[in-house]
Parts: sequence; structure tokens; C-alpha cells
Amino acid sequence: MRLLTLAIVALSASAGLSSAQATRANAPPGEHRGYIEGDVYLALRSGQVSKIAASTVRLVAADSAMAANGECADSAKDRSSDYRVQDQLSAAFMKHLVAGTVRSSPTGMEAHYRIDSIPAGRYVLWAEARLSIPYHWLVPITVDSVGRQKVDLDNSNVSLGTMYCLVTR
Repeated sequence: MRLLTLAIVALSASAGLSSAQATRANAPPGEHRGYIEGDVYLALRSGQVSKIAASTVRLVAADSAMAANGECADSAKDRSSDYRVQDQLSAAFMKHLVAGTVRSSPTGMEAHYRIDSIPAGRYVLWAEARLSIPYHWLVPITVDSVGRQKVDLDNSNVSLGTMYCLVTR
């Protein structure tokens, strides 16, 4: 097994945050809000670019992603070689990520997404795609104030394999 590199980056970027410090979906009125947009695509070995249309990009509060990983990792101790357990952990981890989603956006025909009205704070962008194998993105981001951030989900920040507890097989 190998650690899911992007998830470790997400874990490191949000380490040390308490629940009170992490972002909440319900920002106070008048709080600065920003937006994130980008494209989701993969450059294939053949040289072709595969646009990941008809997918969903989710914005997950950093504290929710950390809590999901902690609970999942506790359940995985000494049982990670059993593939049935891994599949259960994968489903449970993703269920927690879905529950922690504060905003989401579909990717259109051109594989573009845009998430609006984001309160300042720390988040993890999460997306999935299945071509011949599963691809996952867990990308840490910080929204500081009103303004645009461009974050493409591509080969530079993707991981391969079945994801559970920030680990792939």
C-alpha cells in the first residue's frame, strides 16, 4: 500500500485546526466570500487529454475531512489487508466527505466547474473520475476573501486506486 500523496498534503495543510478554527458553511452576514473555478482533466499516455465532464467537484470543510480520516483510520487498524474491510472503509470515508461538503459544482461539457459564495477558511477540493481505473483528487485550498482562485484538477494533483482512510490499494 502507498499513502495517498494528495491526501497527506491535505492532512498537513489543515493539521492543527480545531473545530472552532475551521471553516463553517454558514458564514455571518457580510463576511467576505470568494469563488473557485477550474477544469478537471487528465493527460493520457497517448498524448490525448481526457476532459472529466459530468462529474462533481465538492468543497469539503477541512475539519470534516480530518474527522473523516481520523474515524476511518481508527477502524482500519490491523485489518487493512482484508479487501472487504477496505471496501467498507472506502464507503464510510466517502460518506463522511459527502456529509462535510459545504458546496459543490458539476463539471460541464468542457469539464469546467465553479463554486461560488465561499466563506473565508480552509477546505479540501474533492473529485473522482473512473476511466480504466479510479482517479481521486483531494486538494487543500484556503479561501482568504472575496476573489477568484483558479484550481485545475489534473495530473499534477491526482491519485490512482481505491481510496480509503487516505490510503490507496
